[in-house]
Amino acid sequence: MFGAFLYIKGTSFDVVNSMSPSYVMDIIENIASGSRSYNVPPGTALTAQAFMDTPTYSGTKEPTITVSGTTVSWSGTSTAYKIIVWAG
Repeated sequence: MFGAFLYIKGTSFDVVNSMSPSYVMDIIENIASGSRSYNVPPGTALTAQAFMDTPTYSGTKEPTITVSGTTVSWSGTSTAYKIIVWAG
């Protein structure tokens, strides 16, 4: 199984993935540059996006992110940004 799951207590109903055709694969934080490869569910494509979890860093440059097949690469990430990786 892939991604994040949230079940209603006492059931096998997955609330998160019942409403979304996407699977959260990873959240990358505090790593300035690098790459990671993932096992992507069949029929999905990998996507990555930077987001600022503390919007007080207004002058901070957004990191460069590339996706090639099942590998995500990034550089220039500051502590102001996290990268979320998902397949959908």
